[in-house]
Amino acid sequence: MYYEAVSPYLGVLTWAAGAWSFCPWPFNRRVSETQGSARYSTKKEIGKSFTGGGVIVGKYQGKLLRFDDAGHLVTFAPTRTGKGRGQIIPTLLTYEGSCFVTDIKRENYDITARQRRALGQAVYAIDPNRPETSAIFNPLDYVRVDPQHLGTDASTLAGLLVPRGNAGASAHFDQQAYTVVKGLIMLVKTIYGVEKAHMGTVRALLCSGEEQQEEVWQRMAASSHAEIAEIGNGIVATEIRERSAILSTARGKTEIWSDNKIKTITSGASSFDFHAMKEKPQTVYMVIPPEHLDTYKSFMRAVVGMANLAMTQNTKRPKKPVLFLLDEFPALGHMAAFETGIGVVAGYGVKYWLFCQDQAQLKAKYKDAWASMVGNCAVQSYFGVTDYETAKRLSNSMGNQTVSYESVNASIEAGGLMADDRGFSVSERGRELMTPDEITSMDYQEQIILKQGMRPIRAQKAFYDQVKQFRGLYDTWEE
Repeated sequence: MYYEAVSPYLGVLTWAAGAWSFCPWPFNRRVSETQGSARYSTKKEIGKSFTGGGVIVGKYQGKLLRFDDAGHLVTFAPTRTGKGRGQIIPTLLTYEGSCFVTDIKRENYDITARQRRALGQAVYAIDPNRPETSAIFNPLDYVRVDPQHLGTDASTLAGLLVPRGNAGASAHFDQQAYTVVKGLIMLVKTIYGVEKAHMGTVRALLCSGEEQQEEVWQRMAASSHAEIAEIGNGIVATEIRERSAILSTARGKTEIWSDNKIKTITSGASSFDFHAMKEKPQTVYMVIPPEHLDTYKSFMRAVVGMANLAMTQNTKRPKKPVLFLLDEFPALGHMAAFETGIGVVAGYGVKYWLFCQDQAQLKAKYKDAWASMVGNCAVQSYFGVTDYETAKRLSNSMGNQTVSYESVNASIEAGGLMADDRGFSVSERGRELMTPDEITSMDYQEQIILKQGMRPIRAQKAFYDQVKQFRGLYDTWEE
């Protein structure tokens, strides 16, 4: 009778014992760190590192995460996943320092310009699609005319307009085209009047007839400036067929400067001075529609590159770093100033915030240097990740935790009764704090934040429409 009474439960008990052996006890309790010590940051740890009046990275338990320390930031998030509404716009609504913003849909300007003015800032929008209301930006205004700086400043601008780095035969023509453009910039800057010292003049000289061009090369060769003369003599000495190929390359690289809209907003004196951003708070938006990113790429590179050059030309350090919010950063192509300068520009009072769709996109533009660039960012933010390689690298960066499993082994006697010799065994193994598939399946409101010197943070986005009042943004954390 006893056996008949308990026998219906033996199958359940046996199944439960077997199933229990595969479950962590209790609920993934970590009893040691032999297989890894990864964990998430605690609220107390987060509160000590994300306070004050810095940029808004996200939210944690209802509190804004504001990064106010030295160091750059990078965000990896595909398009339409909320990086604008979750980070860029909340920051622009509240950050008190000067800002330079690549505004890919004019959304940033439309939502935040009024608030930037309310913060006491002068606001400008460089917008080729609205030339009648756009601010004027003349890149030659940042090429200093004194002999000590003329060559290096012109070299910076020419490098932005005529990117090099191709392999094979094209590398030679890219290099020579860069040299020609550099020489023309120097010539225009030194002998043409202020009204004609702009890229429209450079482009006109480059596209002039053979007789006019010959006069230009001779004029360069006769220049009292040694470097201009050297470039002019080099062009004159070049065989006609090769010179034609070089000039064709230069024309192709500078084609955008014949665009009427671009000529309208780049001729004459600039409406603002990037140098002054360190001394008088101002915000400059560069507005480019997403469908025109490739068309205006050369122009965008000139604006971003010369803005960055101005930050190093003016060595003063502002109270608040000048913030570069560079959305769709890889769309600018390879920019040597950011590759080599990201490790030192913070010393000039500048903070970069790079926005990329995924790590592969950044790697494609910066080859072996991309990992170093990311490593030089004090804060990394990830959300909406769909790319497996990005998810895998992030999972590896977060590390492994040690998980303890306790197995319960029970023996059944021949008669079917539970024996007394039940055994328990404990085993440990390492497990990713988050696996790649867990990262790619995160809720759209969640993000992972990595900060140097801290454990990973699993946080939420700080959607700007949820930040309805600016009162309380500087509240201290409650532990």
